[in-house]
Amino acid sequence: MVLAKWLATHPKIFILDSPTAGIDVGAKARIHEFIRNLAHQGIGIIMILDEIPEVLYNCNRILIMRRGRIVSEIDSPDVTEEEIKKIVNA
Repeated sequence: MVLAKWLATHPKIFILDSPTAGIDVGAKARIHEFIRNLAHQGIGIIMILDEIPEVLYNCNRILIMRRGRIVSEIDSPDVTEEEIKKIVNA
């Protein structure tokens, strides 16, 4: 409902902070599909996520931040969860 309201403004970018937090797996898949459809329509999507598998599944480019600063930028679709954990825990 909230997204529909914002879509009416024809945004160029959406910033989504933990858009699937606290919801069941089926609803999560539908939200991911909806977000992908927005991206295919040319809308920029910035997602703030805590779950590494969700990051890997949804993101083309990953920025890892620590204390308000970007500490790593990953463009590779071949990055693994273990590689991201090493960067996060460094």
